[in-house]
Parts: sequence; structure tokens; C-alpha cells
Amino acid sequence: MGPLDPFDIKYRYQKAFARAGKEISNSTLMKMTKLTKGYAYAFQDLGYYVWQHSDTQVTAEDIDNVLSLFKHDLFRNAYTKIISELSPTDRQFC
Repeated sequence: MGPLDPFDIKYRYQKAFARAGKEISNSTLMKMTKLTKGYAYAFQDLGYYVWQHSDTQVTAEDIDNVLSLFKHDLFRNAYTKIISELSPTDRQFC
């Protein structure tokens, strides 16, 4: 499965925040979109943390405030799992 389309990610974030009455600028949407790098789990996880840690206006600062939580989840729930399933030769190559 390939990466998610960045325009779709941005659109879905925009719609989700708008439905909840949360304002978000285009530059903040772009920042969130770029941080996901098209990865579905990152899209969900970042959206969750930003949602939980923002008020009626989502800012770049809100994103910065959740980056450590977001990155921790990615390593714990995704990257570590991927690496653990690699063969010793594949790990050495990586």
C-alpha cells in the first residue's frame, strides 16, 4: 500500500476540524499534512493528538506541543514493530 495522498490528508483534517467548529489555517494544515509523510497511522495519530490538545483554533504551536507524543507513538507502535519483523540480514542492511 502506497502513501496517502497529501491533498486528501489536508482535506480530511480540514473537514474534521471544521465539523467540530475548530479553526485551522492553511499553513497549519500543511504542517500537519507534511508531518504525516503520507503514512496512515501518522495521519490518525497526529490528528488525534492535535484534536485533544487544541481549543477552538488549531495553531502551529498546538502541533509543536504534541510532537513528542506523536513521535513516541510512531516509534513504539509502528517502527519498532516493523523492525522486529525484519530478518537479521534485513536489519543489518537497514
